[in-house]
This record gives sequence, structure tokens and C-alpha cells, in this order.
Amino acid sequence: MPELVTDEPTGRQILVTLDLAALVGSGLAAGTPAALLRCSADDVLSRTAVAGGQVQLTNPDGTQQIIAFPNTTDSAAVLASLGGTDPQRLANRFLLHILAASSDPLAFFQRVSGELATVGPTEDRLAPKAGRFFYAVRAADSLGHLSDGGAVLPVVVRVPSTDGAAKPLKRGLTTTNTSLSLTVAVPADFNTVTAILFADATPAHTPPPAHGEGTLLRLPNRRDLYPLDGLRLRTARGVLLAPALAKSLDDADVTIETDGTRVATLTIAAAKGDWTTVWCYALTRDGFPSFACGPFSTGVGA
Repeated sequence: MPELVTDEPTGRQILVTLDLAALVGSGLAAGTPAALLRCSADDVLSRTAVAGGQVQLTNPDGTQQIIAFPNTTDSAAVLASLGGTDPQRLANRFLLHILAASSDPLAFFQRVSGELATVGPTEDRLAPKAGRFFYAVRAADSLGHLSDGGAVLPVVVRVPSTDGAAKPLKRGLTTTNTSLSLTVAVPADFNTVTAILFADATPAHTPPPAHGEGTLLRLPNRRDLYPLDGLRLRTARGVLLAPALAKSLDDADVTIETDGTRVATLTIAAAKGDWTTVWCYALTRDGFPSFACGPFSTGVGA
């Protein structure tokens, strides 16, 4: 389902704009007065549990109900997530289904403001911390009286987490006459999704420079650019390096160990005789990096 990701939290409220006309569709005419309501995903999760092998929702009035899912695959996925160590990872579409299937969905929502909105572009302000939010609208008349019913909007607004990625750990560094491969182990972490490799090669018969840890530079709020753009490594000697390779930790050749650790090999082209230094970082789905793994240096084909 659609997910609207806001700007990264920086200590002040985050502005989010919703196009109510597009989200409501033909249900309300553009320009119609309406009240905008908000519900945190945490409010839904805190009232959702597994009971007798089924998903049970406790409504705000204290009543409990079993939430059915359209197929057994979805039901199994939801039960596994709720019964696991990270129920907060439950997918957006499942959370919205649970909310919409409630006997009184609107009871979960609170008005975002005492002021009425209109069906069109409408703004809300969120606290500067990671979270997911659902929205609903209720129609209003010219005196501000609200309709008894309302519509839950088919969108999730997510404030990204600024937590860094899990740090990769070196498992091996090998070369052939034409390539260099760094194998890393990335600890289990839902938000850590990518490993990126930076490389600096010194041609044969040229004294290699001394490398330090380096500094990763990042353009904020450019999820459209990560991982190959929007990131640069500034080495200790002031050289800016673009990523040489980005590898998804969901790739089929990534090994998953029993504790969830993902082992990935990042391979780049290299010339025999070069002295090559590499750094590896992991990235979250929002582009926040880990601490550096490296630098590691080796002769290619040695």
C-alpha cells in the first residue's frame, strides 16, 4: 500500500502534506469541509495480540474481536510477525487491514486540530521521532458539525528512523588477477538493507598512500539517490570516493546464518599489481550508515 515518507526528524516538528481529494476519491467533493484525524501504528499494535492461533484486536471501548485475513498466507505472516521478537515490523497493509476490520475503526483516531480542513492538500505536523501513522476524515457542515461516519485513508505516513545501520564485520578479503572480493557479516537488523563498498586503487610501482578510517558524507532526505548517489567517502588524505558497489542484503547469494546474520561478498574489478584499499558500510532503508568496516588494503593478484 502507499507509504509517504516524511523528511528526517531534526528536533522540530515535521510537516506532512496529504492530498485528501486524491485519497478520498469521489467520496467527498474537492473543497468540502472535513476534519482530519490521526492514529499511530503503535496504538493499533499495542491492542493487537495472538489468541488461540488467531489475531485478536482489543478495541478502544474494551471489546475484543478476532480479525480474519483474506488468505492463509497473509494470516500466517501476521501471526509469525506478532509472535516474533519484532512485532513492530508488521507490514503496513496488515496493520491497515486490522484497523479497518475493527468494529469501530474511527474510535482509534483523534483529530489533529480543532480547525477544519478542506478536501484538497492538507497539512499535519508530527513529532520529530520515528513512527508510522494512519489518517481518516469525517465530513463537516458549515457549522462545523461532523458526520457520524468517516473514511480511513489508504496511505501510511512514516517518519524515518535516524538510527544507524548494523556494522558489517570482515569475514575475508581475497583477490584474483582481475578482481577483489570483500566478504562481510552484517548482524540481523530489519532496517539494515544494503552494503556498500568504497575502493581506492594505487597503480603498480606507485607508493601507496597511508589511509585512515575516512568520513562518510551524506545528503539528507535523498532516499531517491541512495545507495550509489548522495553518499561519498572522504579519505584521510582528502580524496572523495563514490561507492564502487552497492549490494542488497536480500540478494539470493547472501547467506543467512541461524542467528539472522547475513553474509555477503562484494566483488569489484581490479587490476593485477594494484594496491587497493576498501571500506565497507551498511545502510538502513532510509540511507543512514553504519560505522566503517575497514579500511583494508591488499595487493591485487598477490
